[in-house]
Amino acid sequence: MRKIPNAVDTAALPDTLETLLTQLQDYDVYVVELRLSQRCHQRIQAQKRQLAGRIGCGMCGITGLTQALPDLSTYTQDSQPIQTACPRLDYLLDMRQQITTMQHTHQLAGAVHAAATLHDEQLYLFEDVGRHNALDKLIGWQLRNKREADCVLMTSRLSIELVQKSIRGRIPWLVGMSAPTSTAVRVAQRYGLGLAGFLRDNRVTYYTGI
Repeated sequence: MRKIPNAVDTAALPDTLETLLTQLQDYDVYVVELRLSQRCHQRIQAQKRQLAGRIGCGMCGITGLTQALPDLSTYTQDSQPIQTACPRLDYLLDMRQQITTMQHTHQLAGAVHAAATLHDEQLYLFEDVGRHNALDKLIGWQLRNKREADCVLMTSRLSIELVQKSIRGRIPWLVGMSAPTSTAVRVAQRYGLGLAGFLRDNRVTYYTGI
């Protein structure tokens, strides 16, 4: 196993690897070279997951690295990234308090995530067992009602999949009550997504967008 650094001499690489590294320039990439026997390959193919759903984390059922870590440059081409003022701490704390009050399913079950946004001073909140599904519901509401969400607050940690979905949904700010991953921060910074985490009673940590 060998790590591919961010800056690499692509002239010495095979065309397929050079193409892959160009697409994955935003990520810490490790290349693992494996040779599988035909029998092992057949066993892997037999265990391959077949998923027809269009919601979720976006990782289940995929078979390629480029599918897991896609090039999102098309979402910033032909237009500048959406510029929205950095959400103030008091604004975020007010959202957090409203979420706590309105998250009824979580109050009953104790294990449900939420994605929420303020629009015209009204909180729109979407709950689901999966944090990815909660964000899917919010983006679906946004598209169906032709609304623009300036800031989305998640009750969960901020993984790369949530950042990718926010970029595709052209959401200016994504805020979490827990931590973002380092890859999530890197990709958010590259594509102009405002990212903040660790929203607590008296503080929040801004990672990008300021």
